[in-house]
Amino acid sequence: MNKLLILLCSIFFLHTSWAISESGYENKFFKEVWPFFQSHPEAVLTGYEDLELNYRSVIRGGKNALIIMGGRTEPIDKYAELVYDLKDENIDIFLLDSRGQGRSARLLTDPQKGYVEKFSDYAKDLKIFVDKLELKKKYQNVLFLAHSMGGAIGLQAQQIYPKLFDGMVMSAPMIEIMLRDRTEKGTIRLTRILKLLGKKRDYVPGGGPNDSYWTFEENTVTHSLARHNMAKWVSESDRSLLMGSTTVNWVHEALKAGRKIYKKRELLKGIPMLIFQAQKEHFSLYQRQTELCRVNQLCKRVYIFGSKHEVFQEVDQYRDQVISETKKFLKKFN
Repeated sequence: MNKLLILLCSIFFLHTSWAISESGYENKFFKEVWPFFQSHPEAVLTGYEDLELNYRSVIRGGKNALIIMGGRTEPIDKYAELVYDLKDENIDIFLLDSRGQGRSARLLTDPQKGYVEKFSDYAKDLKIFVDKLELKKKYQNVLFLAHSMGGAIGLQAQQIYPKLFDGMVMSAPMIEIMLRDRTEKGTIRLTRILKLLGKKRDYVPGGGPNDSYWTFEENTVTHSLARHNMAKWVSESDRSLLMGSTTVNWVHEALKAGRKIYKKRELLKGIPMLIFQAQKEHFSLYQRQTELCRVNQLCKRVYIFGSKHEVFQEVDQYRDQVISETKKFLKKFN
């Protein structure tokens, strides 16, 4: 009887411990989550080569600092619900828009182009961000949480600047991109040729700008209609946040960066890590992530059966596993 009671309680709390569920999601998001997120200030600082970077600080007297970065095209507003989930974890939260997206400065005249000159520029921005906000001085631990491209940025920053972070949580870190019918080596060669032809700042062949956020039926990142609609609202309520395809140079730099991060994986030994992998993944391959985790005894890899790419934006069934594991990881630093 006691065992049954414990089991029922555990099931109940599993589905009621987080900020809001998909049941009545829109009402709760706009009444609870969004006002809380908006009540904390947004600001700008200058990153590498004096580029303006947009960020938001959620400061509530936490012992540790947590930096959150999204994936390619994702503005920090998309992580309002995650911030609300984690607000009572004894952390102050800092969300950073990567250069060239969100409300950070764009690098080309076409603001929708996904572009970076060198992938390491992202890491330089991240180091400047930590230094200018004096996070290492003000907090006992500086932790990092990111999705996809943000994960690759954090991993490279940790390799270039050892001890930048004391712990890392990553969803589908982008260190090996799915290229469908092309090999990585072949794509690097192709983009190198296109660069020599003066096309480094062009959209990738077949790519271009976007007039609207993709439909739920078209999406390959979440099963959650409620959270898809939230992300759509974020992007379309401020159309300056809409992003188009990547450029030739971005692809070239991203692929090279993934190789470098993997080649230097031994440099990541000794840092506590939590890596989420989605079963129905369409963007990031697993192999390098898995090997990166294997060589680091402090790394835990969690495979979310049934989930699509954006585990932080998934249906409750999958997302609750992710939030639960994330909270357990963060509690280790308290």
